[in-house]
Amino acid sequence: MADAANRKGDTEQYNLHFQNCLAQFKEAAASEPHSIAPLREAAKCCLQMGLSSEAFQFIGNALTRNPSDPECAFMAACIIQQKGDIMPALSKYRISIFHIPEHPFIWNNIGMGYYGLCRQNESNPSVCKGHSLRALGCLFKASTLAPLNWRIRYNLGLVCLFCERDVDAFRQLSAAIGLKPNHPALLMLFGIAVSRLGDHKNANNAFRRSISMSDCALVRINYAIVCLRAKRNSEANSMLSKATGSLMDEKGEYIYDDREMREKISLLLKNFIYMLTSLKITVVVDNCVKKSGLLAEHGLSFWIESDHGNILFDTGQGLAFKNNVKKLKIHLSDTSAIVLSHGHYDHTGGLSYALSQIKSPQIYFHPTAIEEKWSTSRGHLHSIAIPAEVRSKLLAHKIGWHTQRSVSEIIPGIYCTGEIPREIPDEADTSTFFKDKDCRIIDDVMDDQALYCVSPRGLIIILGCCHSGLSNTISYIQKITTCHHIFAIIGGTHLKHHDISRISSIKSLLKDVDIIGMNHCTDHTICSEIRKAFPSQVVDCSAGSEIILDYSQPVDGRSAAPLHATHDSILTVSDLSMNESSAPR
Repeated sequence: MADAANRKGDTEQYNLHFQNCLAQFKEAAASEPHSIAPLREAAKCCLQMGLSSEAFQFIGNALTRNPSDPECAFMAACIIQQKGDIMPALSKYRISIFHIPEHPFIWNNIGMGYYGLCRQNESNPSVCKGHSLRALGCLFKASTLAPLNWRIRYNLGLVCLFCERDVDAFRQLSAAIGLKPNHPALLMLFGIAVSRLGDHKNANNAFRRSISMSDCALVRINYAIVCLRAKRNSEANSMLSKATGSLMDEKGEYIYDDREMREKISLLLKNFIYMLTSLKITVVVDNCVKKSGLLAEHGLSFWIESDHGNILFDTGQGLAFKNNVKKLKIHLSDTSAIVLSHGHYDHTGGLSYALSQIKSPQIYFHPTAIEEKWSTSRGHLHSIAIPAEVRSKLLAHKIGWHTQRSVSEIIPGIYCTGEIPREIPDEADTSTFFKDKDCRIIDDVMDDQALYCVSPRGLIIILGCCHSGLSNTISYIQKITTCHHIFAIIGGTHLKHHDISRISSIKSLLKDVDIIGMNHCTDHTICSEIRKAFPSQVVDCSAGSEIILDYSQPVDGRSAAPLHATHDSILTVSDLSMNESSAPR
């Protein structure tokens, strides 16, 4: 308590000193209306006391008198960058760097500005790559100018990790630890780097040292990810449980200030607690067959096996479903849940047989899936709704109904999207679908939904017909999970022959996906073009195919970027002497 009282007294004395200085600089500014020096020094005093808004007013007045003053431009950029406005901050830094081209702290902040842009554009790989290269260039320049500054090395190591330059990250973080051996976040990043290089012993040591200094949820979550990659699941769960405790108060409410980071932590906790080591997908029904004895029909059905249960996703038209289930020796009695992607006959016709084989079935579908549905796609009007017999049997099982319009967890770790927003309206071509026999009400097929899970290697997305549009579906799942890399995408895409005109954009959308399995309503021409473009990524997805997604291997760099708030990333005026540009203080 005595130490706390002394620190409080020191802080009060510190603030009193700068308050006196600030009063003097205000008087000087009033008596010297054409000089910017008093305004600049007044701004520095405000920043030292944490009064950024007041500092910004002094800086604004100074820049009005001299817009090219490098020190005021630097201070303005720091304040703007800390508020998250990266592009305006970069424009201010350019003024400073023009006048003082060899100052390491300016290069550091520019680099971290580009890193911020990189994180904002993770969903656009080409833009993200450009910003990451600029960030690396600026930070390498800063570290060359100030090789003994641990924070610059720390930032460079962070960006190297994000860019999957693990050896460079190891070098930079090792140098930073030599300069600052007892910094918890630095040790955490070092642990991530050496774990990626296969040195799990030193990774464990680094994380344990970090936790012993600061029992931070972020450190524990990153350690959990490292444990999962090393297949130490029980230790990972232990870390996540402890992280949960440090994130919440006794009422069970989050105490973390950063809303975006809090949501990301919450998502990671939920997904990693139920982390699966693998997922097996058997194609029960498709338009094509792989094995003899199976039947093909225009329809789709997947049998999904996971560590936490089995999901029957759609049931085809019926005839092929019943035959193929028996031939593939699938035990429907082991079904944890049935999910209907939407209410069309070619995805629901086998439901009667499935319900007869499952005791107390749990069925997930959109509330409008059981409504009337009509189509004019074959040149004449015909019903495409759930068959009447199936609908009657479904209505008789209301006890196990789960109707949802939003995201639902089906079994631990696997989710259903619910309604998918149509951000690109033209992608969802529903012009031949109607809700009534008179064709007066267009059916937008809002009951269309997909399954997904977040794995250490990225998203796994399982599609029914994708009436919402492939881009819309992918972008929505990326948005709600904050995970951008796609490990696997399997199912019908509703890409038709006329979509060949936009094949370039489709290829761009899928180029970074590790495993692609298109079937059912995907046009053969589209499938052929995708297979030609990505031969090592495309897998057979016809009836009888078994797709085993083993994602216990080391994770993809983007999905495994360290979960860390870079509080030390921006070097401010308290670190900077503009008159000593050769080296930081």
